[in-house]
Amino acid sequence: MSNLEDEVINEMSKKLCSEIDFSILTEMLCELGWRKIILSPMTMEDSYAVDEWTKKHVKGHFETMGLVWVFEYEEDANWFALRWL
Repeated sequence: MSNLEDEVINEMSKKLCSEIDFSILTEMLCELGWRKIILSPMTMEDSYAVDEWTKKHVKGHFETMGLVWVFEYEEDANWFALRWL
């Protein structure tokens, strides 16, 4: 294989591992009472707005990957859902 093919395979492998790890993490957190919210696809500008909003308004811990968000506190998840769903 060429170096380019190796790089692509390695990048895709890392991405897949990250997605699997996040999936396992969110499943465990939801079993502990965290709330999961999945957003609809959005523009990059809206994505930045979501990130800024969470920095200002979310009180508890949260995890995110792409359009999937999990929140430690139900109140944070509810406000997030009201604002962004």
